[in-house]
Amino acid sequence: MAKPGPKGMTEQQKWLRGYTRGPRPESNASGSAAQGQEKPPRMPRRPAYFGKHAGKLWRELGADLLANGLLTQSDLAAFELLCSAYEQCRLANEALAEHGPLIPGTRGTLVRNPAGIQLRESSALFLKLADRFALTPAMAQKLGLDLDT
Repeated sequence: MAKPGPKGMTEQQKWLRGYTRGPRPESNASGSAAQGQEKPPRMPRRPAYFGKHAGKLWRELGADLLANGLLTQSDLAAFELLCSAYEQCRLANEALAEHGPLIPGTRGTLVRNPAGIQLRESSALFLKLADRFALTPAMAQKLGLDLDT
């Protein structure tokens, strides 16, 4: 007979929502926790729908942010949006480079390339989210972070 109530969450869902406690510290023979042997946090797998640009940003920048304590479990959704906006910017740039800022319209006249609008919107979102992770020099300076590392 099935249990009443909602279906339980998977471990990944619990981790993404911050419901897990994490592993308990191991103790040595004297009973105190092992010091200096704590594993650094690992970046979760990139979402499956990411393209090559977003995947590279997720892997490389995510690892740096995680190591510096600027990315937590609760920030993963915003970081996913940041990577997605970056992917859209890159694709819009490629479309503009290939087709130019003006393209033939339905009546044969030249109209603005919709990729330009996509570039503007995704760039605005990217810059807004970049501030959240102190990726812009102004925000890093405001937070007192060292920009040379």
